Amino acid sequence: MIARYMLVAGHIRDELAMITRLVERIEAILASAHQPAGLNFYYVDAIALNLHDFYTAIKRIFQQIAGH
Repeated sequence: MIARYMLVAGHIRDELAMITRLVERIEAILASAHQPAGLNFYYVDAIALNLHDFYTAIKRIFQQIAGH
């Protein structure tokens, strides 16, 4: 495999690992939100921030692909 493609593949693997961690974090927040205290604005903010990070990671993957 060409070296630059190997580099891009490495970046994509890193982003996918981060996406996996983000999904786990979002799931944990949602699980906490179902506790008796209920869903509050802190949970909503946390989920929104993590979803933004998810979107940003996907965007970086496509930028890596488009750039090479």
